[in-house]
Amino acid sequence: RQDSLDTCILHVAGSGEMENLTPEQRRQLEISQFKDFLTTYNDVTENCFNDCVCDFTSRRITKQEVDCCMHCVDKYMKMSQRVSQRLQEHYTLQQGGGGAGGSQLQPER
Repeated sequence: RQDSLDTCILHVAGSGEMENLTPEQRRQLEISQFKDFLTTYNDVTENCFNDCVCDFTSRRITKQEVDCCMHCVDKYMKMSQRVSQRLQEHYTLQQGGGGAGGSQLQPER
């Protein structure tokens, strides 16, 4: 039951019909979105830490580690933004009836 409710809420929220949600559905959506945010935050933190921090002989963080972490987070944010943009384009094409041909994903230059 909860899975179908979550699916319904995400479908409605994704289609711009937030005003049609009950207060309980809005609360569930907010909780779900916050959980997703925390999961993403933890994943990025863990991945960037594992990729960038490798010297545990000092209490200080090296400039190389800081730069690596900043680059890692920046790259993730740009990738996430790009994926979101492409998904929005896809949904716009689907709703506009142009879903059959669809646009192919092209790398950003």
